[in-house]
Amino acid sequence: MTASSPPASPLTITLALTGASGLPYGVRLLEHLLAAKDSEAQVAVSDSHKGSGHKIVELTTTLQEVQIAEILKAFSAENGVTVSAVE
Repeated sequence: MTASSPPASPLTITLALTGASGLPYGVRLLEHLLAAKDSEAQVAVSDSHKGSGHKIVELTTTLQEVQIAEILKAFSAENGVTVSAVE
C-alpha cells in the first residue's frame, strides 16, 4: 500500500494586464495556465487602480511551482517574450 501525497497548497498567481500589446500576451498566458487542468483553479478579474483599460487577474491554483515554471518557460519560448515569476 502506498501513501497518498498530501494535497498541494493553493498558490495565487497575479497577472497585471496592461496596454494594447500586454493584454493579448496576458490572456494567452492565462489560457496556458488554465490548460493545465487544475480542477481547483479559480480566477478573479478586477480593474487596476489605473482604470478599466488595465486588468488585474488572480489565478488561485494547486499547480506545483515546478509545473508553473515549466508553463512559463514554454510560453516564453512559443511567444518570443520573457515571462518570469516575481515574488
